[in-house]
Amino acid sequence: MTTARRLAAIDLLCSRELPAGPGGSAPSGAGTVPLLVDLTHAPGPADAPHDGRGPDADHEEQLYADRDALAVPLTARFGEPDHLGLQGVFLRAAEPGEGIPEPWRSISSRAGDALVWRAPGRWLVLAVTRDGHGGAARLLAAATDVDPP
Repeated sequence: MTTARRLAAIDLLCSRELPAGPGGSAPSGAGTVPLLVDLTHAPGPADAPHDGRGPDADHEEQLYADRDALAVPLTARFGEPDHLGLQGVFLRAAEPGEGIPEPWRSISSRAGDALVWRAPGRWLVLAVTRDGHGGAARLLAAATDVDPP
């Protein structure tokens, strides 16, 4: 996926209304469902070269470079992003009674950090995620009206 196509997908995340979730209405912002888009996939472990650095380390490095490249035009639009470390959020989510809301719960279980901008009416999130141990790396974009924890 080209940078232009990724930016178009992000523009769509920023312009679409957040859908209502259970017990909420989208216009009020209460109980909305975050919007997520997978911007690119890394090859799976069986497809990747094995150089001793992990099944798709080169591609994961490329995803971080792609994330940082996308950050340039997004920063021009929305200002400097917050660099949000997610390890503490992940640990808090595992505690009984700790209510970490979505999408932060899911993102923190799959990414160690994220770039976060305050876009009009929502938060915009870019993160390199990994599904489970050894799963494929992905460049994820999310839009939510739920404040970061």
